[in-house]
Amino acid sequence: MMVDPHIIVEYIVPILVISLVVVIFQPLSSGFGVLMSGQNLKTAIQAGFSLSQVGEFAFILATLGISLNVISPEIYPIIVSVSILTTLISSYMIKWAVPFYDLIYPKIPVNVRTFLDEFSISSSSLNTDNNWTKLRNRTILRMVIYSVIIIAIILLFNLFLYPFIDKFTGNFSPIVRFVVTSCAIIPCIMSMVNINPEYHDIYVKLREDVKFNRGKLLFIMILKSFLSSLYMMFVVESCFDTSLLVNILVFMGTMALIYFLPNKHGFSLSKAETQFLVNFHAKENEENRKVPLKKHIANKLSGKDIHMNNVEISSTSKYVGVTLAASQIKSKFGINIVKIIRGNKQINVPSANEIIFPGDILYYLGSEEQVTEFLIDLDSNQTLEQEEVIEEIFLKSFVVNDESELVSVSIRECGIRDKTGCMVVGIERHSESYMNPNIDMAFEVGDLVWVVGDKYQINKLVEEKIWAIKVK
Repeated sequence: MMVDPHIIVEYIVPILVISLVVVIFQPLSSGFGVLMSGQNLKTAIQAGFSLSQVGEFAFILATLGISLNVISPEIYPIIVSVSILTTLISSYMIKWAVPFYDLIYPKIPVNVRTFLDEFSISSSSLNTDNNWTKLRNRTILRMVIYSVIIIAIILLFNLFLYPFIDKFTGNFSPIVRFVVTSCAIIPCIMSMVNINPEYHDIYVKLREDVKFNRGKLLFIMILKSFLSSLYMMFVVESCFDTSLLVNILVFMGTMALIYFLPNKHGFSLSKAETQFLVNFHAKENEENRKVPLKKHIANKLSGKDIHMNNVEISSTSKYVGVTLAASQIKSKFGINIVKIIRGNKQINVPSANEIIFPGDILYYLGSEEQVTEFLIDLDSNQTLEQEEVIEEIFLKSFVVNDESELVSVSIRECGIRDKTGCMVVGIERHSESYMNPNIDMAFEVGDLVWVVGDKYQINKLVEEKIWAIKVK
């Protein structure tokens, strides 16, 4: 309501020019950033188009600029006008995002489309491997734990130990303070700086991966060096009456020493740290122990219309005594049976000739609609709580490249199940996802294939790269 229409008319040209620049270049820059983060082109366009406006925070900046006399009062209604105009346009930009993608995607050269698809799949697969996430989360947790311990030591020493030391050491009190405190916190600093032995292999793998952004590892190392130097500077400050220059020199020297430390994975209070984390996560670990399979599959296929559950076959079920092939569970409902629990026996990725017995617990994968139809046919809507420790089933993905023998070969013909005992449960092709695909579906270049199977066989598939597939 504070916008003067006369000013809008007077400054219509700059308002339109600025609005046009925002609507064009802000989606381009935002979409490019999303694309570089590993998302596909469709997601990048949707994200970019949703950020095609000047937010209301511009009002605050404009008001501040006027109050400080750094911009003229006429600028304020121009900024407000641009914000209102771009906000109105952004509603349509969000609506047009998908149609715009559908319009331009077929017109993009095939080699560019292949590059974009492989880039997004590669980045997504890197995230799937989760090495960086594991290392980052564990490093942050270590920094928090050891920072709390170091700060607690310094505070306790200041409150209780230093007065006692001062009584007996006289003029040597600052030196004794520094030596005692340093001996107490240096082991914690070294443990915080060094790589935990359990994660050393992951660290080396990320460092040697040419596609991985090594700047992330450098940033973590600098951050750990910065915190360690800050603590040592505080100890020096609390023990000696030093000048600002001396504190800065101590900080810089400590940081350089820690950063160039030759062995960054040697000394560690790893046993104490591991025990602490075990105690800290005891309840969560117990829950994970009970349902590791279900949680693992759910995490891998989050956001996709596919669910994993289990059901017990009653003695009166029509499926008793027939094989999986004869039951037609796969062909009729699209359901994949990935495991059978029979007493103390576990059958991972059972074959089509496996007979269903009374009391068998079937673990299956399927969409919500498929699961509903299957349970209705089974005349059972009761599912079981998973109480067994089931750790053998894993989910992996790989990309079919142009050199793979899988290209134009159907799931039935490729023999993944026969050769590895693994089962194809999903295929991502461009922007489409096919969960529990038909066994006659043929692979194409760029397909991201999800495979479930025994831990050993999955690892064998990844390590031996069967059919020369580009495994992620």
